[in-house]
Amino acid sequence: ARLAALDTQGWYQHTLPHPTLGKLFGIEKITPDTLRNESISFAGNEYQAWFNRDQLKLQKNVTVLARFSDDLPAVSMAKRGQGLGVYLATQADMAHIENPAESLLQNVIERINHEKQILPQFQMEFDSPRATGIDPHFLSDGKKLWILFSNYLKHDREGILSANVDTITTPKIIREIFPNNLNLPFSVEQGLLSIQLKFSKKEVKIIEILME
Repeated sequence: ARLAALDTQGWYQHTLPHPTLGKLFGIEKITPDTLRNESISFAGNEYQAWFNRDQLKLQKNVTVLARFSDDLPAVSMAKRGQGLGVYLATQADMAHIENPAESLLQNVIERINHEKQILPQFQMEFDSPRATGIDPHFLSDGKKLWILFSNYLKHDREGILSANVDTITTPKIIREIFPNNLNLPFSVEQGLLSIQLKFSKKEVKIIEILME
């Protein structure tokens, strides 16, 4: 939610939202507010609200996906060209950390992906369901793809990185370039690329995928 308080150079804006981001998310006005005992209703389920929120005045063409118990918008979605601007007006990441099974952030993303038929380019499956603590970031120049992982956990973890080969070019070489320098085995079965990965505690890892 606090993204709307920053401009493109990261400077805090005292007038909320910043004009460019306000247009993207379809927000006319933001008023910071402290939560008291409000909860959030989304898709027939109730979620705990954490700490603070933004009171939103939305443009008419914006869809409200979730509401606080006092009926103010909690999650909104604005259509912009071929994309969507989804705004969460509270600290939804806290629930994702405390209890992933009741994560509003995760469930909103899954619901939108399903309804809009959005297929993620890559997916991570860990050795425990809905595990948290490993953060991937993707960079690409069209010929190579780099994936940067940060394991914030104090223990080792294993996971499988997978991708539908319809969404990427079939890889030629996959290798770890940090902290080690070695080729990684991978498989492609029934159109699904799979890479087995192991993370040491507190490890930062970078893998490079060279496309054909």
